[in-house]
Amino acid sequence: MRCQGRITAWKDDKGYGFVVQNGASEQIFLHIKSLQNRQRRPQVDEIVTYEIGTDDKGRKQARNVAFVSNRPVSMTSSGT
Repeated sequence: MRCQGRITAWKDDKGYGFVVQNGASEQIFLHIKSLQNRQRRPQVDEIVTYEIGTDDKGRKQARNVAFVSNRPVSMTSSGT
């Protein structure tokens, strides 16, 4: 099942961040490799859709992440 949420934190230099599902408060790990479009850099407050999976330690993580908007995002932008 696909979920929709907002990127709440992004560390571009590390290639990861967190997303929170709409109506929830739990932060879910988001890795750069999970993005369907890696030509764009994620930014805080950007809306995405994703599937929830788990890593080898059973922690939740976003998978098959897609941007909802088509607005261009600078490749040099850095999030928090």
